[in-house]
Amino acid sequence: MPEIFARSLARHWLYTQKLAKNIGLGLVLGLCFYTVTLLIEFGFLYFSSAKPNILMKAGGFSLASTEQFVGVGIGSIIMFNIFNVWMEEGLFRGLFEKLLRQKYKFAATIFISALLFGLWHIAMPIRSFLDGEFSLVQTAIFSVGYVLFAFMFGLKMSWLYKITGSLWLGAADHFFNNAIINIVHVVSNQGNDSLQIARIFLAQTLSFVFVWILWRRSNKKSISG
Repeated sequence: MPEIFARSLARHWLYTQKLAKNIGLGLVLGLCFYTVTLLIEFGFLYFSSAKPNILMKAGGFSLASTEQFVGVGIGSIIMFNIFNVWMEEGLFRGLFEKLLRQKYKFAATIFISALLFGLWHIAMPIRSFLDGEFSLVQTAIFSVGYVLFAFMFGLKMSWLYKITGSLWLGAADHFFNNAIINIVHVVSNQGNDSLQIARIFLAQTLSFVFVWILWRRSNKKSISG
């Protein structure tokens, strides 16, 4: 009995270490690329005499407008993003990919999963349309933008899942991306987050390319091995 308990404790400890490592690496992945893009944005605004400053405050994100801050605390934003990421990663990378792998190869599986993830985000411009913030044309344009951006992000999450065999690294990166968009803002003479869209696009493009390279290298090693 003591030996069984010791083996069980050792397995639990190894799992906890792996979990902590994946979460830590995911947070570092998000931190690195957003730090780079924030520095680029800050430098551009500084040399444009826009007097930029960093503001830590709970705020919303919209491709159409970033002028408003929402009246909730940072803690509430963090808790919401934890729940949102847990739901999205568990559904799109967990459940959907598990079901799709039973019928399709890896490339088709992640394509379908990422496409569904992209279509899921159409709800955001539709909500703006129903609230009277978007016209029908704006809704169509921003829907395409959300789908393409979320599709790219979904592919990255699937590659991270494939590389690590765990949802946690991608989930941590996903959480960091969502949280920093809602909490860290750049204010200047040009307004609140005047370059936020460019910042997000650049950070995610760089991160996408980096993870794609990692996945390609990992895939080549698995084939040669």
